Amino acid sequence: ALTKGELDRQKALYTSAAGAASPFDTKPIVDAQQQSTNAIVSALGAQSQSANDNTAKILAALQAQGWRNARMGNY
Repeated sequence: ALTKGELDRQKALYTSAAGAASPFDTKPIVDAQQQSTNAIVSALGAQSQSANDNTAKILAALQAQGWRNARMGNY
């Protein structure tokens, strides 16, 4: 059963938690997350470009060896 003391304790906890700031509201954390996201996106872009470059080199080598149907397609 909930007693007045227990209700008061829970109300105090709720009031305390409701007034607390979220760590995601602070600029340093948001900036750090954005920097991390930017680094990941940049790395993925570089990896994709590298993979495309490698694919083009492989296709050029295949064509040089007589593989006439070797071509890059849009998938």
